[in-house]
Amino acid sequence: MTAFFAEKRERLVFALAMALVPCALVAGYFSGANLVVIAALSGSFLGAGLLMSKGGESMAPIGAAVALVGQAIALTAAFEGHPWQIDSHMLFFALLACLVSLRNVVALLVGATVIA
Repeated sequence: MTAFFAEKRERLVFALAMALVPCALVAGYFSGANLVVIAALSGSFLGAGLLMSKGGESMAPIGAAVALVGQAIALTAAFEGHPWQIDSHMLFFALLACLVSLRNVVALLVGATVIA
């Protein structure tokens, strides 16, 4: 029963990561960023997270953490040179708090490491 809940939490984190992909693209569009670079960055983190999640039960929360934190990186990159770039860093704190829902210390530490 606990395995089901762990998988559901990971799916929710991946869903949040996928929901943030268009946010980075919209931010990049309005700030004049290179949309190809932003899409590649966002997709790379999402793809890396999905590949890591296929590595087994212990890797799935880590993959979810990488995918989610990567979207904050893409959003911050989309705001490069824009006055809101400094404000976009608050998303890192919010997403790190979301990673606590995974109940996995390693995933939380990997998320913090990717942020750093």
